[in-house]
Order: sequence, then structure tokens, then C-alpha cells
Amino acid sequence: MHLSKFEILAISIGILIAIQPSYIHPDEHFQSLEILAQLFYGINGTIPWEYDLINGARSFVPLILYYGPVYYLLACILHINNPSILLYCVRLQHALSFLLITYMSLSYIVPNSKACRSKAYVYVITSYVTWSFQSHSFSNSIETLVLLATIATFSMQLEKSTQNYYLLSIFQGILITLGIFNRMTFPAFVFLPSLMVFWKYYLNHWRSFMLLILTIVVTSFIFILIDTNIYGSSIYIIAPMNNLLYNVSVDNLSQHGLHPRYTHILVNLPQLIGPGILYMIPHHKNQIKSFFMSLPMLSIYSAILILSLFPHQELRFLTPLVPFICIKLAKCKSPIFFKIWVMFNLTMGIIIGVFHQSGIVDILTQQIFYADRDINVHIWWKSYSPPTWMYMNDNLTVSTTNFIDDIERIDNIDFNMHENYVIDLKGSDLKLTNETIWNFMKNDAMRKITLFYPSSVESKVLQILNNTHIQHKKIYHTRRHLDLDHFDINDLSTFIPGFSVVELQYA
Repeated sequence: MHLSKFEILAISIGILIAIQPSYIHPDEHFQSLEILAQLFYGINGTIPWEYDLINGARSFVPLILYYGPVYYLLACILHINNPSILLYCVRLQHALSFLLITYMSLSYIVPNSKACRSKAYVYVITSYVTWSFQSHSFSNSIETLVLLATIATFSMQLEKSTQNYYLLSIFQGILITLGIFNRMTFPAFVFLPSLMVFWKYYLNHWRSFMLLILTIVVTSFIFILIDTNIYGSSIYIIAPMNNLLYNVSVDNLSQHGLHPRYTHILVNLPQLIGPGILYMIPHHKNQIKSFFMSLPMLSIYSAILILSLFPHQELRFLTPLVPFICIKLAKCKSPIFFKIWVMFNLTMGIIIGVFHQSGIVDILTQQIFYADRDINVHIWWKSYSPPTWMYMNDNLTVSTTNFIDDIERIDNIDFNMHENYVIDLKGSDLKLTNETIWNFMKNDAMRKITLFYPSSVESKVLQILNNTHIQHKKIYHTRRHLDLDHFDINDLSTFIPGFSVVELQYA
């Protein structure tokens, strides 16, 4: 593997961004690290709805297979409970595994053109999606790795379609099962490519096909048994099916946000690839057949078509497509375009990979807030949900807001608690926040409360703190926090970056 100086620089930038405290989306913690920390360290924290026994909508198997060795090494052998070490080890694992698997997969997906393959890899390693999203602990990041490996096996079968690939079919069956149990969206990415492989390969190799199906069935049954045992359920837990049943309900999806059907193609895809969107359509007639009939492009169209049927559409759902898009971009010969591509990705890499919501993680890696000590009542407001696993606290209690009959309330709140209590107010209004603080204060005038909030809502916080009956002291502040959710053109203070921690006490 020979890398140019520019490629080494791009990879180095990616690794540097990978170990920044940015926080892109709550699911990067709550669908992986939150659960793993509780399994390996026995701490208390947030139980996401997917992992509640009532729902059973996420499989533990992909988490254990991918993260298990790292967590076992750090928790059981080295006895490290520092959340920053845990977090950045996981992010480095993601970054390095993606770089390696992408490089290996491209040699099979683009076998006949070394120049195109090398150029595609350059586009991959200069993408901010690689630097930020693929280095974070999303289930989409694992989905990308499994998808690359699966399309690589498809490519091998099509390259030499007269050969029997028995072992490859078994490996392919394991990959497909792992992909489905990791995210129920995985079939959307392989639907059209698998039809081509079935038509051009498996129709002539029925033994290989039966071996593939048998492997999927056996592997699925093993995964179901493992999940059922970990959940402690008296009935079989089929996580992908439970997840699908949840997501076909518009009422359920409305709790996570509903989007127009065109969001993926008109909003999310342009955000992912920026100027690359100009090259996602063929420009010449002789390109049309090769453009539409290649496995990478079939995967792109298959995913966008199927995922657009669901009214909940987040940008990260399309991140597994970026390596395939880079294969298409590799055919662009314009040096000006590549310079624009690099500038776009550097800008997005700094915004998303370095500063986005980074104050939350930055604060929770400070010794005064985690591990081997009791905390008081911590109230988080107008921020992403705090990754409660980073407290590394085995006595922690967590409460958060929920909407009941269109009224926002805090679930199971206990105003009599004095310590090891985290309340996530999310984006609740000023009234609920003020009432929450005062309900704790009036129950015990000596109680101390710690309030966490972004600088973008400082003016609103001051409406609470300026009350003469509250003493407040800022105990921590970082400018390294970019809040993109609360901009208000009528209040320029909302554009101020930063995150603050204030200790409150009744005067």
C-alpha cells in the first residue's frame, strides 16, 4: 500500500478530526457506547427505547462483535474507566477500520482500473464524512463497513461468474445477516445489487445460492438466541423485525421527526457530497449503461429509492453511499473541481468534525464531572442529550422530558433527590426549566444544582439567574462548542459559540 504525501496528509487530518470531542447526533452514543458501558462496567445510565425489553428493536450482537474486543481490553484487562480514553479508542478503531476496509474493498469493486481506484480512494480520504461520521460510533458506520465488504463479494462473483464460490457465499451470508441485525435499513443498500448478482451468478450456481440462504438462516437464529439471552426475554427477540414494525408506523416516526419524501435526494445528499452532486448524473450517452448497471451505482439508487419511502430521513442514513459516490467522482478530470471538493470538505470537517456540539463531550471528559465521585443534581438544557455513560457512575439516575397530550413533562422526576441525578431538559421552554430549578430549590434551600447550557441561550439563562434568590457561580466554560440549533437573527448573542456550567444555590 503506497501512499503519496497528499494522501498521508489527508489521512492525518482525518485521524486528527476523529479524536476531536465533536458530537454529531445522540445516536452515536445511545445506540452503542451507552449500552456497552453498562454491559462492561456495570454503571447506570440511559436505556434507549430501542434496547428496552418492551421494544427489543436493536441487536446486541453487532455491538459485541465490533466493540467487544476493545471494551474487554480496556475494562477487563487494563481496568481503564476514563471516558475520554474509551471514546477516542473507539473513534480510532472506526477511522482505521474504515480506511483499511475501503482500500481493500475498492480493489474488488474497481478491479480493472488502478488509476480510477486510487483516485476514488483519494476522494474517500478527503471527504468530511470519512473524517467525522465514519469515525463516530454510529450504527451507520458499521453499516458502511459491512456494505463495502458485501459489494466486494458481489463484485468477485460477477468478475468470474463461471466459478463456484462456496466459502464466499458463506461469508456473504454472514455479512448480510450482520448488516440486517445492525440496521434494518441494510437491505435497501443491497436490494438492486443482489438482483443483479442473482441474475448473473446465482441462477447458474444453485448450490452456492442454497448455501447462502442456509447461512443467513443459521446465522440469524444464532443472533436471535444471543439477543434473547441478553435481553432476558421469555420469547424470542427478533430485533430487525421489531425495528421495522416500529418504523412503519408514522405515529412512532413523528416522535423522531417527519420529513418530506424528497429530503434525502434534495437536502441530505447535497450536504454529504457538496459539489459532487453535479457529477451524479451521466453527461454522455455512452456513459448511461455503465453508469446505471455498476454495483456501486445500483446500491446508491436502491438505497435512495427505498429509504425515501420512509418519512423520517436523517443525513447519516446515506453515509454508507459516500465511498460509492467517490468512485463516480474519480472519473472527473477537472483539477478545479477537486480543489472545490477539498475546500468544501475542509470547511465541513471543521464545523461538523471539530466544533459541532463539542462542549458536551469536552465537559464530560473533565475529572470534576465523572468517575469515582458523587455528583449533585445536573440539569442539561438546550443541548444534545448528555451521554450519561461518560459519568461512569454506578449510582446514576436519569430523567428526561417527554410529550404527553402535547404537554412537555419530565418523566419520573424526583425533586427530593440530592445527588447522582441527571435531568435532560432537551429543548424545553424557559417556563419548564425555571419550574424545574425552583422545585428543587424549594424542597431544600441548601441543595446545589449544576446547570449545563450552550452560550447561544445565555440571555435566556440570565432570566433565571438574575433572580435575587439564586446565587450562581460559573464553574466551567469552553468556547469550543458550536450550537447550530438555536440561531435567532433577532438576537445576535445566539451566534456566540461556547458552553457553560453554572452552579446554583438558593440565596
